[in-house]
Amino acid sequence: MFPEEGYWSQTVSTIENTRDLNVEKLREEVKESYDMVFANGYGSKLREKTFRIGHMGDHTVGDVKELTDAIEDVADL
Repeated sequence: MFPEEGYWSQTVSTIENTRDLNVEKLREEVKESYDMVFANGYGSKLREKTFRIGHMGDHTVGDVKELTDAIEDVADL
């Protein structure tokens, strides 16, 4: 997670891809297997180095946990 204190977003979290996962393939497999989506990094420099999880509107902590569990399962973490 990247935000400096005071700059947290209430709508999206950015996660560093420290395991060098193929983010695009991971996104496709999570969507296909779990019908859930998340975004790759913003811009060409961060496309495979980070990914983003939205948590605005009606999303709950449980929804985000369900998505992170799906990501871990598909990535075999």
